[in-house]
Amino acid sequence: MTLQSKTQLKGVFETGDVLIEGSFVDLIDTLVSEGGNSGSEVTSAVGIGPATIANGASGSFAQGTVSTATGAFGTFAQGSASKAIESYGTFAQGDRCTASGSRGSFAQGDRCTASGSSGCFAQGASTKCTGDTGVFAQGATVTASGDSGCFAQGNNAKATANLGTFAQGNNAYAYGIRGSFAQGISALASTGNGSFAQGTKATSSGGVGSFAQGSLATASGNVGSFAQGATVIASGIQGSFAQGTSATSSGDSGSMAQGYIVVASGSYGSFAQGNISTASGNYGSFAQGNAATATGIYGSFAQGDTITASGTSGSFAQGSKATASGDNGSFAQGYNATASGNNGSFACGSGATANNTGSVQFGTNVNSVAQSLRVSASPRLCGAGLPPSPEDGDMWVASGYTYIRSKGVSVKIT
Repeated sequence: MTLQSKTQLKGVFETGDVLIEGSFVDLIDTLVSEGGNSGSEVTSAVGIGPATIANGASGSFAQGTVSTATGAFGTFAQGSASKAIESYGTFAQGDRCTASGSRGSFAQGDRCTASGSSGCFAQGASTKCTGDTGVFAQGATVTASGDSGCFAQGNNAKATANLGTFAQGNNAYAYGIRGSFAQGISALASTGNGSFAQGTKATSSGGVGSFAQGSLATASGNVGSFAQGATVIASGIQGSFAQGTSATSSGDSGSMAQGYIVVASGSYGSFAQGNISTASGNYGSFAQGNAATATGIYGSFAQGDTITASGTSGSFAQGSKATASGDNGSFAQGYNATASGNNGSFACGSGATANNTGSVQFGTNVNSVAQSLRVSASPRLCGAGLPPSPEDGDMWVASGYTYIRSKGVSVKIT
């Protein structure tokens, strides 16, 4: 058998030629073995259609218009200007599709490209699969360029990093390695080690387990930042948590914001929950309720409606419009109660005010004397020594004697 080009065969069968047995043998053998119109015939290569080329050994197949199968061992090109270039089962089908990766690269659709090896898959319109080892791109203008299980599906979705990145939806991008996941509309998972973004314009940019889910949710803090809801932000590192609407958790090491327009900006366990609440103090500031604010460090606590705990080291405000602004253990509880003194000032009741060091007030009225106790409008028990401005009803101890202020006169009890 002598393989012939199509031009040679046509010359043998022109009008008036004398045909011999060998002419028919050449014709039959060439029909099943020829690689196209180029004249470079290869055994077991088949080219069918105008300007097709199949010159890869051991089973290359080209069908259509200007299609090319140059890779060996089962390469397949079908359609218009499709190309199957590499060996071992590359597949190109459609309009201007190219499969150039070896060992099972697959391109199907319109202008699709599969250039990675070992199971690279591109399907749709203008999709690109360039990564090796099980990479998948499907949809319109989709790109999967990472190796080892990279997945992109949808419209303009991109999965560009290695080791299991996943992008699905419209303009979804997964750039992070080791399991970054982006799903939805304009979702972005840009860092590695399990970053997760799901929803509309959700962004997970923190490394090591950052999670963003919802609309305009952002998890940018490292080590377990969590954002869930609408316009929520978890930007603090080491476990920042934001959940709700316009919630922000920006403090490091366990800051938590949950509710509507709540902010947990203090580090080391700040907690804000409710409506327009803020916990900005470090080391365990706590704000819960409506317009609650905890700005003091070292355990400031605000709970209720329009309350403030701004003192450091354990300021506590609870109720409605209560304020604890003194340092070192100021306590305000009730309606419009105020504890502004330092070192244990205590105000409990409606309108109760303790505004000096260690002053204690139960009920209405004001206790402005340091180290003293008053229950509503009752006599005031003062600490040792004459009060700076004694009032009627004051009681105090000086030089071992007890004094009582009555009718503007200080009386010593003997």
